[in-house]
Order: sequence, then structure tokens, then C-alpha cells
Amino acid sequence: MSKGIFRSHNKVGETMSFQTNISSGSTFDPQSRVINYLADGRVSWDLEDGNGYIATNNLSHIFNGDTGTTKTITLRTTKLSHLTHFYADNDNLVGHLDMTGWDNLAYSVGTGLDVQDNLELTAITNTYSPHAFYAYSIKYCDITGYLDLTMFPGGISYCYLEGNPKLSGVTFTATSHNLERLYIHGCDLQGHLDVSMFSNFPSYFAVQNNNSLTGITFPTAPNDNIGVTYFYIGPSITGVLDISFNNFKGDFYVHNNPNLTRIIHGPSSDVFNNYWAQLCDLTGNLDLSMLTGLGGDFIIRDNPSLTGVTHTASTQNFDNYWANDCDLGYINFLPLSGVAMNLSIKLQDNNMTAADVNHILVDFDNLSTNLNPSGWSGVTLDISGTNSTPDSVSGGHNGLTALGSLTGITNNWTITTS
Repeated sequence: MSKGIFRSHNKVGETMSFQTNISSGSTFDPQSRVINYLADGRVSWDLEDGNGYIATNNLSHIFNGDTGTTKTITLRTTKLSHLTHFYADNDNLVGHLDMTGWDNLAYSVGTGLDVQDNLELTAITNTYSPHAFYAYSIKYCDITGYLDLTMFPGGISYCYLEGNPKLSGVTFTATSHNLERLYIHGCDLQGHLDVSMFSNFPSYFAVQNNNSLTGITFPTAPNDNIGVTYFYIGPSITGVLDISFNNFKGDFYVHNNPNLTRIIHGPSSDVFNNYWAQLCDLTGNLDLSMLTGLGGDFIIRDNPSLTGVTHTASTQNFDNYWANDCDLGYINFLPLSGVAMNLSIKLQDNNMTAADVNHILVDFDNLSTNLNPSGWSGVTLDISGTNSTPDSVSGGHNGLTALGSLTGITNNWTITTS
């Protein structure tokens, strides 16, 4: 187990130093960390410790720990930029990791920086590189303040920043390279995160568990390559979330943002697996008329100021539709006649009038009996709680007749009403 600071310097033969405190009886094997990535014949290197031992191009050297001994291990190469991957996992790095002088010359799968489980590492200084990184990953360290990634115009394919509870911000730069994944989880991002410079918006975008992050500045017109397949933000996004700029699909998670008041979507014909917007403060009408692949688990419950939902025809079946504990009136489900409703619908505690309840039950009866019997039979519906009891006249609809038809042997619904 090593403990110390890694440094790289532009000196006679570029160097990277490891200050390690190896306890008695323990060993430190540089081969398993950095040196193996230099064994491709493009560079020559020397390895030495604080006692002056030098191993030239020797991949098998292991440093043995002595009681109370601190060793400084120096890697000196003729071309440090040919180091294509820096890896330090649970090496007890402390303080400042200085990577200046390393420009990650070659790009291929596996190149980049991977530093994790170094709980006393507080800062990383990068250097300018015109080359693309495959991955830039800092997980479960103690990176403090802002992380500057503006020196990478070549771009990063996969950027992971996780479990750095004092990381308050990240700055990026414009690049035409595809950022495929951006994952910032369990940090302390403040205010707004600016990702407006990405001309190719990542298909996987997860910025979650940053309790002081109130907003994200998105690009206005990024290139739409494969669309956004995974989107997860929260829990402190405030106001309007305008994501009309891109094609969304797959998994969409914006739940547990208690100050999120509105979502603006752009058109998408792709299929959704999950749409979660529960436990927010969505207000007024949620317009989903542009999402023709909406389906899967659709959960918008517990938005007490949400008064309406607008659907369009969809190509994706629904597993669950949970819109309880809002302030919804009549919802028109008829545009969804071409898909199946597989499991349950929850509409309880929406303060619906008898006219609203009657109208919805009549529509469901039409869907199950006439429009799509195979897709809308056997559904479990809860429309009880603060909603009014159905009757035979309110709103010009006979809710009691529809209720009897739905719960009969043909349609086989299970319904709970007030």
C-alpha cells in the first residue's frame, strides 16, 4: 500500500515520482500501477527509490517495506506523454496529484486517468492535451473546489466524478468529440452546471445527489446522434427544466426535485422504458404530446400542483401509470388506445369531481371493451381517496355502468373507488 503524492515533471527525461510509506512486511509493486502501461517499446525508462537503486526497464521490481522507512520512487522516461493510462486505486494518495507534462498522446480503449479510493487526495492538476481521452475517472477521493477540465479540447468519451463530497464545480471546454457518458454523483456541485459547450450531447447523462446544484445550462442545438438514452438529475433542480433541445428515450429520471415546477420536452419518437417525475412541484399541465414512444413505468405521483396531463398516440406499452396525489382532473387516455396497459393505474387522491371520475371510467370501458380489449383488460385501477364517488349522471357520463362493465368477467378489471 503506498501513501503519498504522484508528480510528473518536464525535466531531463520526464519524471513521475511516488512518495510511498510502505509499512514493514508490506510491498509496493509499481508494475500493477503505472509501469505496465509503458512496456510497449516506445519509451525507455529508469526506476529508482530513495536509496539510489535503479532498475532499467525492469518490470518485476517490487519495493519492500521497512519499519519507519519512506521511499521516493521515481519513474523517469524519455517520453512521459507515451504514458497512455494513469491508474491509482486505493493507494493512499494524499494532497496534490500533479499531472502536468502528461498529454495522453495515444487514444484507444482504456486510455486516460483512473484514480479511485484515495480518500486524502484533494486536488489534481492536468495539462493541455489536444488528444482525446477514453476515460477520465475520479471516484471516492476528496477533490476540493473546482476541477478544471478546460485543457482537454480533444475531448473525453467517458467522464466519471463520483463520491467527492467537496467537489463544488467542474469546468469543461468546447469539443467536437463525442462525450458518451457524463456521470457526476455524490459531490457538492453548486449553482448551475454549464454543459452548453457540448456539440454532441452525451447519450448517458447523470448528475445526481449534488444537493446544492439548482440548474443545468444545456446546449441550444446539439447534434442529435443516438439521442439521450439515460437522463438522471437531482435532487435540487429549481424552476423550469427545458430539455427541448434533444431526442430523449430510454430512462428519464427527474424525480425528487421538490422545486422543479415544469418540464419542457422536444419531439421524440423513440421508446421510453421509464419516465419518473414524482415528488416534484410540477405545476399546471404536463404536456407530453410530443413523445410518441412514451411508455414503460410512467410515474408522476405526488405533484400537488399538477392539474393536467396531455398525451398523444404512442407506440410503447405501459407497465404502470401512477399519477396519484396530485390535483388532476379529467385525463384523456383515449390517445393511448393503440398500446397495452399491463399492470396498474393509480389516480387516487386527486380531488376529482364526480364528472371527472365518470368520464375517465367511461373512457376506460371504451378502451377495454371496444378499442383494444387485448391491451386494456385485467388492469388494476385505484381512483379513490379524495376523488368523488362515481354516479350515473355527473358530467353526462354514467360512471356506474362503466364501472360494472369494467369489473365484469369480460374486462376483468380490479377497481377501487371512493
